[in-house]
Amino acid sequence: LAGLDVNRISSKEYLMQGANPELYISETAIPREGVEIFEFNKDKLDINILCRNTLKGTSVIEVPLTYYKGYVATDSMGKELDVACSEKYTVQVVLPGEYEGNIHIWFREPVSWTISFWISVLFALMFVGIQIVLRIKERMKQNNQLSL
Repeated sequence: LAGLDVNRISSKEYLMQGANPELYISETAIPREGVEIFEFNKDKLDINILCRNTLKGTSVIEVPLTYYKGYVATDSMGKELDVACSEKYTVQVVLPGEYEGNIHIWFREPVSWTISFWISVLFALMFVGIQIVLRIKERMKQNNQLSL
């Protein structure tokens, strides 16, 4: 764990049991057979990789992110690529044969998270609205008692 950057872990990535902490130190993807990486940019959970698969068949790139269901990878044309969990519990992207271009990897929040967020906002607004109505009623009650 020496050299483990605490700020990397606090960027919303958490180690799964059995995951190698060394993956947090890596600042590049791990190419498999036939894959060349020309450029690698990572901004928290958003990764762009300019690469080429020289094989006629598929190959794999492993990226330094802990795998969770919800990661999406797209090619230069916006077509989704297969994403899987590697043996090291990292995100693994399957590249088509003879692919050359940019790969964009990011985390897509489940719809249930968005629904939960808006339900929370709705209830917060309702709470504030009820508090305003109660205060107005209290002031009206006080004003009526003063006028008698």
